[in-house]
Amino acid sequence: MRRKSVAVAVIAAAVMSCSKPDPAKFDVVKIADRGFITNAPIYIADEEGYFADERIRLEYSEPPRASGQIIPLLERGDIDVLAPTLSAAFFAAVLKGAKSKIVADRGHVSPTGCDYLGIMVRRGLLNGVPPTAKDLRGKRFSLGGASSTAYVATKYLNSLGLSTADIDMVRLGETVEPQALRAGSIDGLHVAEPFLTQLQAEGNELIGPARRYVPGMQFAVVIYGPTLTVRNRELGQRFMKAYLRGVQTFRKGLTPRNVDIIARRSHLPAESLRKICLPAVNPDGALDYPSMLDFQKWLVANGNLDRVLGAEAGTDMTFARNAAKELGIPPTQR
Repeated sequence: MRRKSVAVAVIAAAVMSCSKPDPAKFDVVKIADRGFITNAPIYIADEEGYFADERIRLEYSEPPRASGQIIPLLERGDIDVLAPTLSAAFFAAVLKGAKSKIVADRGHVSPTGCDYLGIMVRRGLLNGVPPTAKDLRGKRFSLGGASSTAYVATKYLNSLGLSTADIDMVRLGETVEPQALRAGSIDGLHVAEPFLTQLQAEGNELIGPARRYVPGMQFAVVIYGPTLTVRNRELGQRFMKAYLRGVQTFRKGLTPRNVDIIARRSHLPAESLRKICLPAVNPDGALDYPSMLDFQKWLVANGNLDRVLGAEAGTDMTFARNAAKELGIPPTQR
């Protein structure tokens, strides 16, 4: 009887080992990553084994900070997946024939709920009094010139009858900005989590919440390079299935497991992470086309893009639609 039990256990172990994917046969997908909170669905999908289920191993690398330097890496195949915010560099590349495509939502501005990003001013500048055009004219703000950060600032300033031409724009790195705000070297900035909650706790004021001035705005996306959009679409499809599974788990909120994964991957203390607002991500990866079109129009008006390409230009939603259908995720209602 004991021999029979041992034999059954050995067979069961053999069956289990055969059912697991062989890591040696995994496809490697190279992804550019800087530890942003908006990459949480990717981190979760990686650690929960969703990519392994699709026989994919992620290889992370830190990309250049300038978006104009990243797109060529994507086009050459040095990286396969990019997880950026929207910028002029991507649409300019599309205009020149780039084969890289935006394939899914990674973060958009929910018109309800908490504030993930917006325009903030330093403590003591306004002392809680709603600003006027006079209060902000000539003040120094840290903003990216041709990016979604300046776009949000423009929408807010327009509400006061101002434009970015009426302020002193400088561009600092996101890790330097908090120190500059505390020192008074800048008067304001575009801020996103986790810095938004940290700076608010220090008495700095969020005067332009994005949900009020750019509701629905598409600010973060997943971009595939031609290695996935052209040469190996089947691999791109498997990546998307794992990614959307990660989105589903991410949307459960700050569960103990999600906190553990995001904290380790973003190098943010768990106690700080529990206090922040998480970005909104559509379960089916759907994009907000109207805001993407308006962003292009703004780029053209400011001389950062030669012409408007169209709301769906540079996108390929086939991957997300197919993955959502396979996973039984209903389309996002607009």
